[in-house]
Amino acid sequence: MIEQTAMLAARDGAKIFYRWVQPARPRGIVLISHGVNEHSGRYGRVLEFLAGQGWAAFVPDLRGHGRSARVLGDLESLDKVLEDLEAVRQETRRLLPGLPVLVWGFSLGGLFALLYAHRYQQELCGLILCGPSVMLPSYVSPLLVLLSSLIAALFPLLPVQEFDYTRLSRDPEVIRRLKEDPLYYKGKLRSRSGVEILRGMKRVVPLLPGIRLPTLILHGGEDVTVEPASSRLVLEGISSPDKELRLFPGLRHEILNEPEREEVYALIARWLERRVPSP
Repeated sequence: MIEQTAMLAARDGAKIFYRWVQPARPRGIVLISHGVNEHSGRYGRVLEFLAGQGWAAFVPDLRGHGRSARVLGDLESLDKVLEDLEAVRQETRRLLPGLPVLVWGFSLGGLFALLYAHRYQQELCGLILCGPSVMLPSYVSPLLVLLSSLIAALFPLLPVQEFDYTRLSRDPEVIRRLKEDPLYYKGKLRSRSGVEILRGMKRVVPLLPGIRLPTLILHGGEDVTVEPASSRLVLEGISSPDKELRLFPGLRHEILNEPEREEVYALIARWLERRVPSP
């Protein structure tokens, strides 16, 4: 597998960095939407897994993240993030025309994936969600939520909400790499980013019944970053006749970075094979 990187221009002129892999005979394309504070460089193992299953895979650094950031940690705009994902999908069609496209969202990227899937459903063949963040976490202050729009209007880049990345995985090596990663944003969530995330959470819930794609939802049973109730809300809300939620007891938020990750990968491989069989 040869991992490739490229840049594309967004509609507003922003530069969006992305990584991608292509097996010799791809059976489909996976567009990946990563989680808050992180970047595409953390998805090497996921890209390798997908290529091994016969899927081409593309993962952009979302706005405010990694090499796409104008200011690290500044999401800028929910709608522009969705436009950027669509720009990457259009690029996949140019590079690999005629293949089915599936969207895979992680954490906050799961929220984006749901909004994106609702908007572009006719272009997609399925949806995978890992710990989708569609509910306000219990550790966020209600007072901060109440004042969020005002704070963001006055000080859009102000760091306001703590995010404890040390609780994402039980694997100390994963946490060590995060601590040493200069592209992983470790500061408090910025005010404008928080408002855009809240806006996305409010928007997505009434849209869930409109999602009819085959959907696999995965969540760690001991996730303290995004409560498992968030995944249950998605499962109950979407109207797809082909939907499944799997909870993994004992695992934390980043289920693909836990010691039991191979069990999770095996389940995903089986699910993918049933929806788009190998040629």
